[in-house]
Amino acid sequence: MHPDWSHLKIVLAIHRAGNLTAAARLLHMDQTTVGRRLSALEAQLGATLFVRSKNGFSVTRQGELVTTHALAIEKTVSQMQNDLISDDEGVTGILRLQGNVWMLERLAETEVHTLLADHSQLELRLSGRLPPASLSGEATISLWFDAPAVHSGFTTPLCSVPYGVFESITSPPAPDRWVMFKDDEVTGPSIAHEIRRRIGPDRTVRMTATDASLLHGAIRNGVGRGILPWCLAREDPELHCLSGDRPEVERQLFAHLHPDTVDTKRVQLVLNWLRRVLPPLLMSRDAAEHTRPKWK
Repeated sequence: MHPDWSHLKIVLAIHRAGNLTAAARLLHMDQTTVGRRLSALEAQLGATLFVRSKNGFSVTRQGELVTTHALAIEKTVSQMQNDLISDDEGVTGILRLQGNVWMLERLAETEVHTLLADHSQLELRLSGRLPPASLSGEATISLWFDAPAVHSGFTTPLCSVPYGVFESITSPPAPDRWVMFKDDEVTGPSIAHEIRRRIGPDRTVRMTATDASLLHGAIRNGVGRGILPWCLAREDPELHCLSGDRPEVERQLFAHLHPDTVDTKRVQLVLNWLRRVLPPLLMSRDAAEHTRPKWK
């Protein structure tokens, strides 16, 4: 009896996620079902694919072998599906778009409707995930700042996003009170390191967050001053920009893709769509006129 492809997808999900709970979320399945199918596959193959421990699942030598073959099958199936789509049928399938929540919200509110109206067989799955996050599996595009390519990932620049220093007009904080970005998973240069260098050691950071939408709410309510994307903060009449007419920081936004899916029609379609819609969406007109890169 040959292994069922649906069971091999279980192996890939556990290998990527590291435990049953996270694998079940990736597969949109019940955790008990995932565990039962893994046990059935191991019994069928007569091999232990993962070692269970309190820290998660560790792949065995036999598991590595099965995973390697399952990855090859997954790539072949994806390519077959892509090749079967004629030019007349348009783009079909699932595309996972990962990134900062504030950015995905702007896309959902302004641009997603037109994309999906033009491509009725395309399904977008928006996910507010930060690096490191797996790019393999289903076709995925991740929009990340300050992040190197993941594993064998492919990276391409999309646009520059200007940021400025803002504070509340109605509830201005003390000048030494700040809120700022903080992502514990980021290594190397990041906006948090740059902001701390600029504001100096005598400033008090009252709150940190991974997403600009969270900082936006705190700044509006006077928790502290902070750096926000111009396109997000300059639209808010309750905020005052302390950076003058020029952004304080300009960050480069990259698209991260996996080489196994980068050439599929849905990835190329959405990537070209992002290249077209993101620059005007993330850079306000007055920011574009005055931008002078200071830090990337």
